[in-house]
Amino acid sequence: SPAPALANGWMSQFDGKIQGDSSLYSRYMDDIICIMNKKEIDTKLNQINSFHSALKFTMEQETNG
Repeated sequence: SPAPALANGWMSQFDGKIQGDSSLYSRYMDDIICIMNKKEIDTKLNQINSFHSALKFTMEQETNG
């Protein structure tokens, strides 16, 4: 199926905007790991969810360090 390759290619156009100034950024398909300042998390999530109506990101924050 070409779906994974198409999804990966489509998502790649947003990588730079999502990464911003984060100290770590890695994406596999639609799973992203990103390290950023805690004060910026809600703003960044709202920003990336506004890029396209078909995108809907959620987040998990680390617990216990």
